[in-house]
Amino acid sequence: MPVGILMIVLTLKYIPASKKVEGKLDWLGSILSVLGITALVYGINGASHPVPMVMTGILLLVLFVWQEKVSKHPITPLKLLKDRERSSAYIARFFFLGAMISYFFLTPQAMQQVYHFTPLMAAVGFLPETLPQFVFATLVSRLNEKFTNTQILIAGTVITLAGLVFAAVVGIQAGYWWSVAIPMVIIGIGQGFTLSPLIVAGVANTDREIAGSASGVVNMVHQIGSSVGLSIITALTANLISPVLSYDHAIIIMAVFMLISVGATLNIGLKK
Repeated sequence: MPVGILMIVLTLKYIPASKKVEGKLDWLGSILSVLGITALVYGINGASHPVPMVMTGILLLVLFVWQEKVSKHPITPLKLLKDRERSSAYIARFFFLGAMISYFFLTPQAMQQVYHFTPLMAAVGFLPETLPQFVFATLVSRLNEKFTNTQILIAGTVITLAGLVFAAVVGIQAGYWWSVAIPMVIIGIGQGFTLSPLIVAGVANTDREIAGSASGVVNMVHQIGSSVGLSIITALTANLISPVLSYDHAIIIMAVFMLISVGATLNIGLKK
């Protein structure tokens, strides 16, 4: 709450009000998207009748796409997906965040369940990821002087994939330093190189008419990729009672998600 209040105060003081733009809110599209994603995630990881719930979610999302196609004021203009760089960036971000949010959620639990860390020690044990991410994220703007955004993005996703593969091969049972700390350093470097370029690619080649929508879709894919990715991984590992087996299987799935993300970023590099 203090951070939120501070942001409100600073926004009112330093960000000027923009000019009003006439338009209508796509209420039907908004409702369909929320209900569709909710049903999909709940069906994957929570519903007593998962198949009907997932099918309902898919149907609602199909209706959402139809609504966006016919609406005069769509909340998500479908022409955003016609650009190869943007659409590939959305796919890459979806699976990247699906893997990473799952990693953030499950790794502290594994440290507590397998290594018997306290919650505080699990938080400290995450520093090998957060510190490199912060440091290498600050280098992106300098690297842009020598390398393109796409080159940095590809390097970031490949490095992140390498960290997850390292963790999957070693396994959580090898101990904190080999199983968690070293992979975290690699993953932190990869994340530092990836997140900002993913945003740039997600809003690339936009005009004023769709710039706001493109930015919104970037954040939407971030949130939905996180929710869907985590729900899939927890659903696929829920029946594994052993925390060691559960985490090792989860890491493998995260690596598969990241491999898809790498493929999407390579597709950006293929564009003319």
